[in-house]
Amino acid sequence: PIVVGREGFALGRHYWEVQVWDGLDWEVGVLTETVRDTLIGESWEELPKHGVWSLRREKGKFWPEEANNVMHQNTAPLAAVGLDLDLEQNMLSFYNAGVSGRILEVSIEPSMKLYPFLKPGL
Repeated sequence: PIVVGREGFALGRHYWEVQVWDGLDWEVGVLTETVRDTLIGESWEELPKHGVWSLRREKGKFWPEEANNVMHQNTAPLAAVGLDLDLEQNMLSFYNAGVSGRILEVSIEPSMKLYPFLKPGL
């Protein structure tokens, strides 16, 4: 199942944290209003490739792949992911919330509201 936040963001800067429990598979990030509307009432196993910006842990590896380099250097367990959505700079940053260490920063192209999502237990 994919859990999508009720509140969407169109302006400003927003930060939130998601409990992920080290060792489990998951995906966290933001998706567009169009993707959210498509998900409503349907059972999706995979998210679409467009309109989604995320960090995923699957079978012990992180995606996008560049996150693996950071995670291998950081020995702190990852129990919570912090997400910093900056709509003024068009950036989404992911942090190891326990140590405030940045894992990954990605450019986003928001053309509509963005909604946070969690996909637990891939």
